[in-house]
Amino acid sequence: MEVEANIPSLYRYYKCLPKEMQDHPALKDVYLGLEYTSPDYTNEEKEAALNRICPKLLPYDDSNYLAS
Repeated sequence: MEVEANIPSLYRYYKCLPKEMQDHPALKDVYLGLEYTSPDYTNEEKEAALNRICPKLLPYDDSNYLAS
């Protein structure tokens, strides 16, 4: 599916995310919600929202949070 470059859309940004993130149902919900029901946000704000949600969807790893 080809998208015109001048249309403000999160589609291209969404497709740059890793495949396992694209397939996550919660991220799809956030993406579609931002794309279709948030016209008052800029694309930069929408991209930042996707960036904030991605780490929260990753499996929790204790080794990242243990003090040495």
